[in-house]
Amino acid sequence: MNCAGQKLYKHKHLFSLMVATCFFNFACAGTSLSVQSSENTGVRESSCSLPISPSNMLSLVIYYKETMGYLTNAEDACRFAFAEILKKEVESSFFMMEGCAKVTLQDIDDALHHPEKLNERLNYLKAG
Repeated sequence: MNCAGQKLYKHKHLFSLMVATCFFNFACAGTSLSVQSSENTGVRESSCSLPISPSNMLSLVIYYKETMGYLTNAEDACRFAFAEILKKEVESSFFMMEGCAKVTLQDIDDALHHPEKLNERLNYLKAG
């Protein structure tokens, strides 16, 4: 390959890498969600900034600990609404095998109700 061909190959490779990076970052970006919760003082609307897009199972796999941390520590209205959406996506995903989906659903439940159990398995909570 001559010098011009090598430069063209390098540029194509660099361009492909940049496109893949942009696509990956876009696909893994979180979304926002508006939820309403009823409190003693009435209905309150919250804007939730989700750690991942619930429909993107690849981002769930990559950002698993961060997602479980969100389900444990976010405002109740946000974490429970996000958990419901995420559970539906995990249950209907063709990407996850049955055993993996079962463990993920258990982790979601533990993040909501038994974070100490989940932290023993994942060590996802940061020491304070």
